Amino acid sequence: MEPNKQELFLRLLEQIKWQHLPEEQELFTGAAIDKVEVHTASKRWEFVISLKQVLPFTTFLRFNHALANAFEPIAQTTLNLKAQEKTLNDRDLGDYWAYVVSTCGVNSPLIQELCQGKVPYLDDNRVMLLAENEIIKNFLTTQALGPIERTYHRYGFPKFTINTLIDESKSQAKIDEYKEQKARSDAQLAQQAVEAIQKQNEKRQQKAKEKPKPAEQKKSAKQPKPAAHPDPIEKPGTLSEGGRTYD
Repeated sequence: MEPNKQELFLRLLEQIKWQHLPEEQELFTGAAIDKVEVHTASKRWEFVISLKQVLPFTTFLRFNHALANAFEPIAQTTLNLKAQEKTLNDRDLGDYWAYVVSTCGVNSPLIQELCQGKVPYLDDNRVMLLAENEIIKNFLTTQALGPIERTYHRYGFPKFTINTLIDESKSQAKIDEYKEQKARSDAQLAQQAVEAIQKQNEKRQQKAKEKPKPAEQKKSAKQPKPAAHPDPIEKPGTLSEGGRTYD
């Protein structure tokens, strides 16, 4: 007789050497392996497991890690969890957020910003998410929300739609920050201008001190040389030639 789905799950727990923490004792009660899909080409095994409820995020991480380590020699593993309870809460939505975003398959520089930003929350049974600006909101609605919602569902969450809003307080904070930076920059430029003017004034004063007075200029001026005494001039009408004199 083949083991039933719950027995298969218990065997899986033994195979991956799973040890419950005291607070986790009831989480896997009634859990069952619905199926295991083996993808030969990619060497990947997908475990479809039914649970009573969405696992707390830390328990999910421990279980996923134990499963991956146990099958690492033969294949990669992926989890597809199905929870019987169809309720949502803020804690699970927020705890799973960064992991869901990083594993949803969307490649974009904005993914890191999403991981570090606001987390989804419930508002009148609607899942809401505040985007920091219009760029993030457009990225979410056009590229990211579909894969993120599907990834949440793959980890046991019921199907839901994320509604995005612009975080007005965040936008105003950005505007205030820009104004403060501009004010600091303007003040710095003004200070630099004042310092430049002061340096120019100091240079002018220094040059004025070093310039000689008019009396010193006259005293130090070069005196003209006295005229040389003229050579004696022979009397007119007297020439000498061969020792003879002619009047």
